Amino acid sequence: MINELKIKSGIVTTIIVIGIFIVLGIMSACAPQQIVRLPVSTWGDNYFYSYEPDEKNAHGSVKITMAIVSPYFSEKATIDPIYSKAAKGLAKSMAMDLDKIIIAKGMTITGPFENLDMMTYPDKKNANLTLTPIILINTQTRDISGWSNREDGGLIKTVEVKIDGWVALEMREPLSSEKLWIKKIEVGEMSESTEIIAEKVPVYRRRGDFIPIGYNAGRILYDGRPDAMANMMKKMYPAIMQTCWKYIDAEEVLVLDSKAK
Repeated sequence: MINELKIKSGIVTTIIVIGIFIVLGIMSACAPQQIVRLPVSTWGDNYFYSYEPDEKNAHGSVKITMAIVSPYFSEKATIDPIYSKAAKGLAKSMAMDLDKIIIAKGMTITGPFENLDMMTYPDKKNANLTLTPIILINTQTRDISGWSNREDGGLIKTVEVKIDGWVALEMREPLSSEKLWIKKIEVGEMSESTEIIAEKVPVYRRRGDFIPIGYNAGRILYDGRPDAMANMMKKMYPAIMQTCWKYIDAEEVLVLDSKAK
């Protein structure tokens, strides 16, 4: 009789435990899933900057053909891969706007060429000079705050993005590749704070617990660092290109061409 009661008691206990697990599972399944509302990028991965020359001379009025080599980043540049799209946008924008500047100065352009080695002999023979923009940008990121709960879901932390560096313009004689002229434009130093948002990953005291004792940062849902870099470059860009306009002087280019010959 006692054994039968123990068996029945064990069965009842098992049924109760199973029932609790089922109820908890149903509650978890029925609980509304948290929707993490994220900021919207103002750039949308389309990092592009624009500059328009203040003056324009008649196209071809200066008898110089300038072969343009596509801007490239110096090997000394320290750019985190997270900024690669913003950095490529800077190089593409600069290539387009240097074309505008040279044409506005009254000269003729050819290219852009990937590098000097990609220019054929006829390309070099038909050009008076080559112009190569070299970019050196350094990026640094530091945490301003640690991870904390975010009202719209997920975890959030604030970081500071800092950039500095320079842009160099290099002119060479095409056939010999002899360097004739180089100008450096300091980018200066700028910083901007932004946010990173990540998924909440619950941390339990031990396996089988149902109430988390805290949360860790999981998959990154939003990273504001590329936009922060782009915002700073947008502020710097007009001054950089205006300095390019000043440095690329038609009379000086004619003197360089005569020396090269």
